[in-house]
Amino acid sequence: MTNYHKLDPPIIEGNMEAARAVDLIPWMEYEFRVVATNTLGIGEPSIPSNKIRTDGAAPNVAPSDVGGGGGSNRELTITWAPLSREYHYGNNFGYIVAFKPFNGEEWKKVTVTNPDTGRYVHKDETMSPFTEFQVKVKAFNNKGDGPYSLIAVINSAQDAPNEAPTEVGVNVLSSSEISVHWKHVVGKIVESYQIRYWAAHDKEAAAHRVQVNSQEYSARLENLLPDTQYFIEVGACNSAGCGPSSDVIETFTKKAPPSQPPRIISSVRSGSRYIITWDHVVALSNESTVTGYKVSKRLLDYSSHKLHSYEERLVFTIFCCFGKNISASLFCLYSRSDSIMP
Repeated sequence: MTNYHKLDPPIIEGNMEAARAVDLIPWMEYEFRVVATNTLGIGEPSIPSNKIRTDGAAPNVAPSDVGGGGGSNRELTITWAPLSREYHYGNNFGYIVAFKPFNGEEWKKVTVTNPDTGRYVHKDETMSPFTEFQVKVKAFNNKGDGPYSLIAVINSAQDAPNEAPTEVGVNVLSSSEISVHWKHVVGKIVESYQIRYWAAHDKEAAAHRVQVNSQEYSARLENLLPDTQYFIEVGACNSAGCGPSSDVIETFTKKAPPSQPPRIISSVRSGSRYIITWDHVVALSNESTVTGYKVSKRLLDYSSHKLHSYEERLVFTIFCCFGKNISASLFCLYSRSDSIMP
């Protein structure tokens, strides 16, 4: 890509053999070509000159987007947008980060020597949580320092909650789902709650985590294993980390539902009703006991010689506790259909 820079003099006469390129970028490699022109047009450019590097200079651009805040306990996190290489202007490029309490007098300064970084974390065990600080950043190299950025106001990290949620309880919903509920931590800055859970045959270090916002009082754990013991605990969290966890709750998921569908023996229409008869399902040892059956009825429309299914879906639930190899019958009203989908 060809870039054109200012020349001194700006107009080069035909008898001249030298000109000065001005306003070049410090510490940048350049190569030059010469093109002859006249009233008939522009000739071919010369071959490129050898590459030369301009002298270095102190940076003249300040870092932008200075800000930060948050982090872990007793930390002040300062961030900025690193300057691109073309603004380094020399060797030994880095940043000087200055900060002080908002109403303080003396700026504390630290040097960051990595030219590509845009983050500095100051750790001080005496720092009060969530304290306002003024921060600014400037670049430097072996030729000197650049200008400071605009001052930004940020806060040091807040303390992580030091109390655990109370009254933690669970409701086992199915073979794969458990609902967990708790009482909120009050009087502390809480941004979220974290639920940790793991199966008894797993190590605690492999615990799964679910994060919900601070307004929630419950969470649902999904995709669990059936008939399995789980350990569950809840902790309150903010940007500084999570506080202590609640006491561990132990619970079991339910056994899996029956894996075999009922076998329909007959479906007989009798006037305005159908009599459906099926064999009782015997649950396996690792499945939950059969306590009832749910029968769905779909209404079909044969208009226009096409089979259409109405959105209406009627569901009948039959609670039963039959002995082995005993069948049951369902009586349901007949409506708008000559067929029933079992």
